[in-house]
Amino acid sequence: MTVLDDASIELPCPHCQQAVKERLGKLKLSPRITCPRCRRTSEVTPEALQRATHKLTQAFANIQQSLARLGR
Repeated sequence: MTVLDDASIELPCPHCQQAVKERLGKLKLSPRITCPRCRRTSEVTPEALQRATHKLTQAFANIQQSLARLGR
């Protein structure tokens, strides 16, 4: 488990485009989302997980840099 596993990400439902929010750690264990609007379950591709992880890592790094600048 990493710090980012508790972070939530939003992915669009491939059927109706509704934003579906899920924890990254859960998606790593079971890469499926169930849309709250259309109730369909969809697989999340490894590429989508990789993109989401990359975005979260960048956001976390940006926060760390901002906090470091504040501490100067």
